[in-house]
Amino acid sequence: MNYFIIFLMGALLIYLSYIDLREKRIPNMIIGPAYIASTFYNLYLFFNSRENIVYSNFLGFLFAIGLMLLIGIISKGGIGGGDIKLYGLLGLTFGFQTVLKIIVFSTIWGGFFSILLVLLKKKKLKDSLPFAPFIMLGFLTAVFTRL
Repeated sequence: MNYFIIFLMGALLIYLSYIDLREKRIPNMIIGPAYIASTFYNLYLFFNSRENIVYSNFLGFLFAIGLMLLIGIISKGGIGGGDIKLYGLLGLTFGFQTVLKIIVFSTIWGGFFSILLVLLKKKKLKDSLPFAPFIMLGFLTAVFTRL
């Protein structure tokens, strides 16, 4: 993995987590340019890399978007559109294997904190939580377990 890209995505996820905690939304004004930058990154990889990373990245994007849309439909809005787009961005940037790890780790982090908040009576079982912070924690866990 490219450490510069990891750093940029980490910074973006920290910022988006802050916004999601404060406003309970992930702005398209931030996600849109990030998708454009990731697309250019993939074009760079395509023309300058000996590996077929771009195919994994495209597959990661399709997998993340498809899975999260399915979860959103089945759960009747249990996951927000911003979170779906954020997972897609991570898939497009880091590929299938990494986005799969991010999904698993962020689900574990989200479940852990949800149970903790319910046990501490800070939230009720039906309450929603902004999920970008857990996606960020899942990303960091996936990246640091790979290094």
